[in-house]
Amino acid sequence: MNRVNRRTFLKAGAGLVGAALTGCGYMRYVEPSWFEITTRVLQPISGLEPGLRILHLSDLHFSDEVPLGMIERAVDLALETPADLLLLTGDFITHHIPDEEGYIRVLRRLSDRIPAFACLGNHDGRCYTPHSRRPFEADDVVALLKKSGIPPTDQRGCGGEGGGPNAAPDWPK
Repeated sequence: MNRVNRRTFLKAGAGLVGAALTGCGYMRYVEPSWFEITTRVLQPISGLEPGLRILHLSDLHFSDEVPLGMIERAVDLALETPADLLLLTGDFITHHIPDEEGYIRVLRRLSDRIPAFACLGNHDGRCYTPHSRRPFEADDVVALLKKSGIPPTDQRGCGGEGGGPNAAPDWPK
């Protein structure tokens, strides 16, 4: 049986630590500013008008790590894209809402231009935040979306287990 000497063990450990730090740096400094616009032409869907242009924004993650200016940049790009309908899917925040009024102002720019709907993600309340600095309920995010003019879809909680807000039963015509 081969024994691992101290030098080999330390080199392997240093390599693992280096890989972990590289991954964390990528997630913290590179990925949050990575915006991608992808266009897809879908096959006709029964009941939908042909040529309907749907804009989908996801994972805004407003937080101390993803500042409002970065989200404004994403919104600017979105508003340059012709669309008939906007679908916003969570995660709207990561741990808390750093600037509620500012976020409402930015999201309102979208809903003022395009009919918009939203659904929450796992970072948007109960399921993710019990140990964060200021735990919040999904209801906080639902209220933020409603103030932004973006009705959230009916939410039943995390993983379909119930307990989430039952929001926006009145869909706009």
